[in-house]
Amino acid sequence: MDFLDHHIRSISISTGNFIGIIVGQTIGDFIVEANKSKISPDMLPGKIEQLRSHPGVWIWLLTIAISYVIGFLIEKAYQKYK
Repeated sequence: MDFLDHHIRSISISTGNFIGIIVGQTIGDFIVEANKSKISPDMLPGKIEQLRSHPGVWIWLLTIAISYVIGFLIEKAYQKYK
């Protein structure tokens, strides 16, 4: 097997990237909106900033990592039966 011949893994990473962008933005926006109601005037500035932070990039990266593992496992299973 050639080093650059990882088509299944490449497709899974690309798909994970696309899905991760959409899911990360959507869920991240939902979490930020849900956390806005928890902010009160007597909170510490650090806690306010923590509640305002958008977790979309972490969701995106996690989606890419999961899709890579799935692609890796599919590729190994495909090679086993080939």
